[in-house]
Amino acid sequence: REIAAQKEFMTRIGFLKPIKSELPETGLPLSPKHWREANLITISYGYGLSMTPLQVGAAVAGVANHGIMCTPTLLKSSDVSRPGKRIVSPDTSAKVLEMMRLVVQEGTGRKASVPGITVMGKTGTSNNRKAHGRGYQKKDVRTSFVGVFPNKPKYMVFIMMDSPKATKTTYGFNTAGWNSAAVAGRVIKRMATIVGILPQFEPEEGQSLIRQVTLRR
Repeated sequence: REIAAQKEFMTRIGFLKPIKSELPETGLPLSPKHWREANLITISYGYGLSMTPLQVGAAVAGVANHGIMCTPTLLKSSDVSRPGKRIVSPDTSAKVLEMMRLVVQEGTGRKASVPGITVMGKTGTSNNRKAHGRGYQKKDVRTSFVGVFPNKPKYMVFIMMDSPKATKTTYGFNTAGWNSAAVAGRVIKRMATIVGILPQFEPEEGQSLIRQVTLRR
């Protein structure tokens, strides 16, 4: 039953089939041919399932959008009434955004934090399976950071880095919190003045900024 529920959710958020867009070249997601208990476990923490950045962006945007996911498009349009489908409840959307805020405030995404801007995000680090001799390269990873802003829900940021290197300034680490999140922070800081993301103060203790912003309509 758990396997069926996980598979149904991954289908609902668009991770198990190609995403539709105006581009003729569409990447196929990589998923298990036979979904077993081992797949259930590894997929729950991010291994055993691969998809394109566009699929990740669409799903995260859907969660941030009160749980309504819209089909992404490359065409500029002033129509904000495009239909979407519900992938999670508004309450679940708010709870996930609260957790994403904590990732930036106190977790692995702290380098994406920008003073005065409420950034919510998630880091990701996966091992690259690149051939090296008779085996695979060790300590070779692919990292990512995806972030949204409740006070400017029109925009999101997705950063992905292939084979980032550990340096002295990263204390020997090459995980997402040290590179993709740091790059995202710089991008967000620069784009804030361009797209009009105004500084916003955090609420007083005991109040939920996420619920105030995302559920107020």
